[in-house]
Amino acid sequence: MKINFSFQPDRPVTVRQNALRWCAAMSVGFLSSAASLYAPPVGEQVVAGTATFAREGASMIIEATDGAIIDYNSFDILRDESVTFVQPGEMARVLNRVNSPETTSILGTLRANGIVYLANPAGIYFGREAYLDVGGLYAAAGSISNQDFLANSNHFSGLSGPVTNAGSLVAGSSVALAGKTVANHGSILSRGGEVALLAGNEVYVGEAGQHVFVNLGAAAEAGPGVENSGRIEARGPGGGATLAVGDYLSLAIQQSGQIFGPRVQLDAGAGRAEVSGTIDASSATGPGGTVAVLGNQVHLKGTAAIDASGATGGGSVLVGGDFQGANPDVRNANRTAVAEGATIRADATQSGDGGKVIVWAEDSTSFWGSISARAGASGGDGGFAEVSGKQNLAFNGSVDLNGPAGEPGSLLMDPAILSVVAAGANDAELADGSILFADGGAANFTVSAGAVVSALDTQDVTLQGTQAVNVLSEIDALNSTEFTSITISAPTISLQAGIRT
Repeated sequence: MKINFSFQPDRPVTVRQNALRWCAAMSVGFLSSAASLYAPPVGEQVVAGTATFAREGASMIIEATDGAIIDYNSFDILRDESVTFVQPGEMARVLNRVNSPETTSILGTLRANGIVYLANPAGIYFGREAYLDVGGLYAAAGSISNQDFLANSNHFSGLSGPVTNAGSLVAGSSVALAGKTVANHGSILSRGGEVALLAGNEVYVGEAGQHVFVNLGAAAEAGPGVENSGRIEARGPGGGATLAVGDYLSLAIQQSGQIFGPRVQLDAGAGRAEVSGTIDASSATGPGGTVAVLGNQVHLKGTAAIDASGATGGGSVLVGGDFQGANPDVRNANRTAVAEGATIRADATQSGDGGKVIVWAEDSTSFWGSISARAGASGGDGGFAEVSGKQNLAFNGSVDLNGPAGEPGSLLMDPAILSVVAAGANDAELADGSILFADGGAANFTVSAGAVVSALDTQDVTLQGTQAVNVLSEIDALNSTEFTSITISAPTISLQAGIRT
């Protein structure tokens, strides 16, 4: 039976089942004291380091040495109950391994002055009223060996259950949730580290979340591998957010919530990354941060908003790949779609140069959104944008790379065959309110002449085709309010309709 936790009023079914079992055991005398009913982590066995356990009513205090490993029969915290870890310091670590066929359910409060690890292959669920305030958190629906844990190697394998958060998770350093599927419907705050949502069957998270490896050996279940409909904040220096999956075959990442951090990466592997929410890597005091939305298919829906602006310079936004798909360290999409209404910003809001925005696909790109990478009002040059599909491009969006107190930026379009046609050639694709990957066809991806003219208002424009550029509808540059320059580059150039300058 599959349970959708987002529709449960208070807790997953397993909690109610456990409560019934506890009550039944109580009635026949298996539980010897009222204390056994509270602070549900039970059956603890220390297998490394030392730890002591004190229970009083609905609270439990665990004092553990750095590197302590504790096995449990179950580790649950019901509503109005609390568990507190007392550790030697903020970097001290304690592993809590659960040997149970049922999901670990955290519905109350968990506090720790150090880093807490929870590992249960059956899954981990943080309820709507759950509150965690810890030094750091690693919650995995899988296993970590004693050897890896003691060596400070965050290597989780056998990820077979879900990890779901509907509550409030707060940490001084990193928060990592890893499972077969991972979902955040609540809030996650890292004051000084990484927030990572990772789905696969094997995960390795490097120091402070800087290096992430995800492996998946089997196809995904229906639905997203990683989903964020809540709020993620990782604003601290050097912090950031990573949502990543292994080689899923369908929808891999669904980002409909809010993500804040100086560095944000969504990597859907061989699946699809879908963004309809907010990704904010902006800075009010320094340069903008970096955002990458990657996968085999990348779709920014009409409500998507990505911002990497900064007070002293624009940041970097990569959607579907890096410049001309030539960066071996950045995964290239096969198809990329940016719907009407979607916005991408990498502005310098006060001074400095505009940033860099790349929208790329190895096959086809459809772009109906807007890009802004303006220079600061008090100085700087406009930024750089590339919007292209290596084979095909449909462009009817807007790009602003202006430099109010400096030089304008430049826009590059460089598919294999680029055709400039009359505006509205692909309007039928918008009949359903969005641009989808199956819309149009390989021979019908075009650039609107009107969109090219509009782009000339704020920046230089380059139309580059690796095979050909065909101007089939006149580009009336005289209609541009501030004509800069237009460059056309391709082995074959056909100016059937011409360019008025």
